[in-house]
Amino acid sequence: LVSDKEWELIQQYYLTNAPDSLKSNTEVPMETDLEKYFSIKEYSFDESPCATFVGFDEKYKEFYMATQGSEVRVYSSDFRLKQSLKAQSPVSYVERENEESLDLLMMGKMNPNNLPLGMLQKYSLSNSANASQLIADGLNRPVHFQKADFNKDGLMDYLVCSFGYYIGRLSWLEALPGGRYKEHYLNPISGSIKTVVMDLNKDGYDDFLVLMAQGNEGIYLYNNLKNGEFSQRTFVRVPPVYGSSDFAVDDFNNDGFPDLAIACGDNGDLSQIAKPYHGIHLFLNDGQWNFKEGGFLPVYGSTGLRVGDFDQDGDNDLAVIAYFSDFKKSPDRGFIFFENKGEMQFKGHISAKTDVGRWLVIDESNIDDNNSPDLILGSCITTIRDVITEKQEYWNKNKVSYLILKSKSLN
Repeated sequence: LVSDKEWELIQQYYLTNAPDSLKSNTEVPMETDLEKYFSIKEYSFDESPCATFVGFDEKYKEFYMATQGSEVRVYSSDFRLKQSLKAQSPVSYVERENEESLDLLMMGKMNPNNLPLGMLQKYSLSNSANASQLIADGLNRPVHFQKADFNKDGLMDYLVCSFGYYIGRLSWLEALPGGRYKEHYLNPISGSIKTVVMDLNKDGYDDFLVLMAQGNEGIYLYNNLKNGEFSQRTFVRVPPVYGSSDFAVDDFNNDGFPDLAIACGDNGDLSQIAKPYHGIHLFLNDGQWNFKEGGFLPVYGSTGLRVGDFDQDGDNDLAVIAYFSDFKKSPDRGFIFFENKGEMQFKGHISAKTDVGRWLVIDESNIDDNNSPDLILGSCITTIRDVITEKQEYWNKNKVSYLILKSKSLN
């Protein structure tokens, strides 16, 4: 797309102007009292743990756990194994469809690739052979989906993030009569990683927000035009080096308008060094859906977050995992609970008891019916060059697959 001369000029621009090092980031002081807020329990099921999805269905009282080995396990609320399914490739997202089936999103290959091997299928829970209905195939490394009736025809459609690598797309699958689906491209580039469906303009039709990574990092609004099409608006842009991995929508400053939180910290590719812009970036809504950064919680290598009133004091807190944490310097910061103190101030809490795995996936749900949110963490212990040998050996010895953090009542 550019000439050799132009490419040489681009390289020289960066080599001439880039700083020789990044400034160091002053880590936020942490209280080592996490167990004041959560009871922590380990579960070990695998010789080499590598969770690709964790979730809990409050209606059916079941855990869903997916592994790199393409297995999906269904556990009861007290962790008795009820069923094990063998998918065709590693599963990135699971949702209970009904009494009889699960929707499984399969990546094809987990590691970065451009192969269109991903699939979305319904898997039977009652059939011993787990016969499945294909919803879509030919997907590029899909990582997330949501269901909604976007065109108001009474049939549930799917919104799919095909993260891909260099090739990917964001699309919605229109449900047609007879159990068929038609794919509509919304954004034909890679990097879509998560969506949040909501009716932003209150017109009765579902819109959605999407977090994009790769070269177009940021959060974008897709407004439903009611004719099967969507308009796109940019809410937040961040530099493509930030490594955006997760986001949440919540009113963090209690002004009545939804704000945005982005977990930035993907550090698995080209430059595996601690970066001062890694952490939770909070963007505040001015009431007209314009966003300006209003807070930052530095967390090296942060990759996932969940929002909830975990300490039951009336405001929402943040739970953060950091798959690419600085494990040599701060080994106990793979999970951090940020307590909301009001006025956009947060206090961090950690524990050595969470330093028993490398947390790749996280989910929040009310597990024990006490009206307070709990947390599920899934460990994926892969050999990545940013982790010191001693830490890798420690995780391999412990073999902790999952961690359940149940919130305690402080009232």
